[in-house]
Amino acid sequence: MIILLYGKDTYRKKEKLDKIIEQYKKKFPSGLNIKFVSDNKSFSDVTDKQISMFGEKKLVVINDSFNKSLLKESISKNIDSLKKSDDIIVLFEESITKSDSLLKKVIKSDCLVQEFNLLPRSGVLTFLKKEVKNKQGEISDEAMQTLIDYTGNDLWRLKNEIDKLFSYSSKITEDDVKKLVKPEIETNIFKTIDALAERDKKKATGLIYEHIVNGDHALYIISMIVYQFRNLLIVRSMIDEGVPSEKFSQLSGIHPFVARKTGFQASKFSGERLKQIYNRLFEIDTKVKTGQLDPVMAIHLIIFEF
Repeated sequence: MIILLYGKDTYRKKEKLDKIIEQYKKKFPSGLNIKFVSDNKSFSDVTDKQISMFGEKKLVVINDSFNKSLLKESISKNIDSLKKSDDIIVLFEESITKSDSLLKKVIKSDCLVQEFNLLPRSGVLTFLKKEVKNKQGEISDEAMQTLIDYTGNDLWRLKNEIDKLFSYSSKITEDDVKKLVKPEIETNIFKTIDALAERDKKKATGLIYEHIVNGDHALYIISMIVYQFRNLLIVRSMIDEGVPSEKFSQLSGIHPFVARKTGFQASKFSGERLKQIYNRLFEIDTKVKTGQLDPVMAIHLIIFEF
């Protein structure tokens, strides 16, 4: 059985993967046959004929295979046997072009495919209302709209801000949001990116630990760094295309406050360097969200590498 989960909305995609793992563990509580595959060498864990411990089905999560040529080729060659297998094979991917040969093969093979696009504002509002209900709290309509203005469709950030707000009060007003939430991205993250760009690891470490001391979860910090480098890549490409700075926000959909800061910061990097950094950050971020890497260790890895 093959399940393909892909798309840019990493929060809902990870949520779906968690549900699959949770359902598997209900049936096979030992969890000893859950495997994570991230390269062609470990792909043998999927295709070997050995009987699983205790005779259980395997749950195999294959990460980012569409961007790894050898792993992608192996999956393509074995797709028929994987589909017929009693094991559960989850392909956990980011964005995939509709013309991708493996995507076409997966769809043609009648595998289970679910795409997670970034939610429109109405979808984010629905998500927000659901989270507020789960908190058994209250939030004004004005506060909800302002909160979405500040966080956009980054559900990781939105969830973190909701948790923070309701630790402050069970009834959230617009003033609470304006007081406790900063638009789109916190100033310290800009300073952290500057420190990383200047290879000042000591300063970057200090700034990140300020977030941790302030109660920000490591996952939240990583998501903010990834989010900002994605913005940098978008704005850098516009700079290279000669787009006027006043159009950055309009064309990218980035909050004007962030677009102005990002335009200045993007000039410190080449487009190629930003692609390299973002691809590596995405790899680290995915490993964290699929349980292959501890979030705090991931932060140290980011500082060490960049």
